[in-house]
Amino acid sequence: MISAVIPVYNHALYLADAIHSCLICSEVSEILIADDGSTDGSRQIIRFFAEKFPERIRDLTDEPATNVGAHNRINKLCAEASNEWIAVLNSDDRFEPGRFRNFKEFIRYTNADLVFGNCAIVGPDNELLGYKYGLYNPEYQTPPPLDIGRVVRENLWLLALLNQNFIATTSNIVFRKTLFEDLHGFAAYRYIHDWDFMIRAAALYNVAYNPNMWTNYRIHPSNTISESAFKVKSEVRKMMADLLAQPSISHSLTSRYSSQLVESSLKYNRYLIEDAVITFVLPEPYHPQAVRLAQSFPNSKIVEKFDELSDAAQFVYSPNSCDNLLQPNDLRNLILAATINNLDFCICSLVSGAENEIFGDIRDVSIWRPAVFRNFAAGRTIVGARGRVVRIPRIQGKSSSALENAFGSHDFEQIGQDILLSLPGSSLSGSVTSPAHEVGDLSPRELVSAQDERAVIFVFPAVIAVGGAENVLIEVMKQLKNEYRFVIICTEALTQSQGSWVGRALEHAEGYFDLTQLSSHSNFMGVVSWLKAAYSPRMVFLTNGSTWQVHNAWQLRKLFRDVAIVDQQVYDAEFGWVEWLKYPSSRSADRFIAVTKRIEKHFLDGLSLETSKVDLIPHPINSERIAKNLPNFNRRSSLEKFGLSPDLRVVSFVGRMTPQKRPWLYLELAARAKRDKLPLQFVMVGQGDLSESIRNKIGEEGLENVIRLSNVDPLEELYAATDLLVITSEYEGVPLAMLEAMSAGVPVFSTDVGDIAVVLERYHSRNVYPVHSDIDDLYTNFVNDVANLSTLKEVAENASSSILRDYSGQNIAKMYKLSFEKARSKYLSERAF
Repeated sequence: MISAVIPVYNHALYLADAIHSCLICSEVSEILIADDGSTDGSRQIIRFFAEKFPERIRDLTDEPATNVGAHNRINKLCAEASNEWIAVLNSDDRFEPGRFRNFKEFIRYTNADLVFGNCAIVGPDNELLGYKYGLYNPEYQTPPPLDIGRVVRENLWLLALLNQNFIATTSNIVFRKTLFEDLHGFAAYRYIHDWDFMIRAAALYNVAYNPNMWTNYRIHPSNTISESAFKVKSEVRKMMADLLAQPSISHSLTSRYSSQLVESSLKYNRYLIEDAVITFVLPEPYHPQAVRLAQSFPNSKIVEKFDELSDAAQFVYSPNSCDNLLQPNDLRNLILAATINNLDFCICSLVSGAENEIFGDIRDVSIWRPAVFRNFAAGRTIVGARGRVVRIPRIQGKSSSALENAFGSHDFEQIGQDILLSLPGSSLSGSVTSPAHEVGDLSPRELVSAQDERAVIFVFPAVIAVGGAENVLIEVMKQLKNEYRFVIICTEALTQSQGSWVGRALEHAEGYFDLTQLSSHSNFMGVVSWLKAAYSPRMVFLTNGSTWQVHNAWQLRKLFRDVAIVDQQVYDAEFGWVEWLKYPSSRSADRFIAVTKRIEKHFLDGLSLETSKVDLIPHPINSERIAKNLPNFNRRSSLEKFGLSPDLRVVSFVGRMTPQKRPWLYLELAARAKRDKLPLQFVMVGQGDLSESIRNKIGEEGLENVIRLSNVDPLEELYAATDLLVITSEYEGVPLAMLEAMSAGVPVFSTDVGDIAVVLERYHSRNVYPVHSDIDDLYTNFVNDVANLSTLKEVAENASSSILRDYSGQNIAKMYKLSFEKARSKYLSERAF
């Protein structure tokens, strides 16, 4: 018969499943279980099962419960076992049905003292993630002498274990109690006590592999092995040094294997290799920028000459000088993309508005596998090297060169982001294979070092385009960056027509990751999970989201089950994102921010959200910038800047060129004004999917009275010349352009959407018209407002200072911080242990 031992620590979510997997095995005559000081309710679950099955379950929890560590708890439980064989089960894993029936048959034909099997890898909700077939699925490639066939035939399990822990977990072994006693139990390691135990067992006893599925090994956010790759590596090195110093282990190795075999096993143990995730080859290694760059990567190395580069390095960054180095965030993106897609090189395109252009020399903006880079730098022919262009469009207005000029004499083919360095006649088309490496091959703590004690907030927008929603986010981050570290994770591809404010966002955010640049959609969740392990966020801020977020809402909530989520994605009470909130998965956030009273009412009355979970927070404006810029511009100079006539009134439109904004209605107003020869000139500012069609319409209809601008920075220069701002949207919250224009004393003509009427009425300037007005009625109202511009302008100017104060970023940021801290408070108390 078999004794199952279950050490328990804070696995209340999985504990009942683990115990049940033992109870259904008739070969398990006793279950020894003890809590190691849990604070999550595990103790109560143990008591329940022990009382219900007293004949099989022995509750050996200390009174009072104490935390002695996994290895100590296992040792205490194994010492109490009364059967010949012992099976350890971690409290978040479970045994496969039929495992011990298979085991009993297996040992009849072997003289093994320890047997291990295969694992099914499952997720938090028992979803199947994959399989682990021992050495058939190694963590990394084993050296040639240790191919699986030879290991099995010649019983080379000890050598294989010196190379890596392919058995994976304590839950995957069964061993004799006499073996446990002779080895004096498990050693005092936090992460690798199982690996140490199995090496000592293989050195002194008979170990056998049973090729059947034995264990469900569970992967979840709080796995101990996920805590720190650096600490794991340190423990492995200490363990190997201690083991090799033991006479019994040393004798076993020298008496059974050649020195070449032992050396090969240890040489290719990844944890013993003095490698670096990235090596910087810099002509001035002590240059201040070089030092700062290296300090941003915990596992990095700086060398001055390429000859000093070790092939053990995963990637090399070798710019021509230290004057134009990539930023740490740029390099993290490149390393992630190269690892996920098993690439030989990655190139960073920083140019806003151009997909295949780079700044400077290709060496300044790329990382490489060392062996490939040696050939590239030497001008030697490279065949089959795969790469990718990763866009981080954060720089504008700087000279750049086409990517096709960057490779010099090297032939290459490009499809989308992917690049193949090749000989003439070879093709990338149809040859893309599944990546050999998952993001898990890269340790999170090797790429990200904790900067300070500020809590990390993950921000999930669809894109960082040029627009009001992005402006709001940037202002919030600007005001709160001393309180929090922001990491932006985008889930949709940014198009050229949308423009880019990535550079502005990175002035206040620590990180920016566009998942579409890093991986395929099928692996987005894996990348987000990796980023979670790297940054340990304490809150998720959902803002202006994407359909991917909708389709993966439950998965995101499960991944961030231990993290507060604040949702601020609704900009209208009837249209847009609010329509997704009818699905429960999209309402799983801890708090919801309503940007208008209409939205707040819909949250409470229409969706029945709890009042205590809803915060009404209007959009902020950058009052500091506006107050600083306005005195620098006057009407005459601004009219000259934009080529406008001083004899005509200026009617402006500022917003995205999207169907929501209905820019064609603005053009219709302009067309009728031209027809009626009104003394008006029209200025359209913005980018978006409709940009080209709007530009074509202006040309086709001969609207010489319309000037089209992609962007104006700062907008205060335009507002100094503007007499009326027109908003034609079908739905809105409160447009940021409206608040900024009003703060500059510009009156507004708008459709009645969002809280526009509320804001205008508050400042004695109600000029809104039905959203579905007939164009004739809309034009009539527009002409009336134009006729009263002097009065409207006076009212707007009187209200400008109040708007600057009421909607200032400083004031609104305080409201955001209060909402964030309310959401976090629940999790802060739960993290007290």
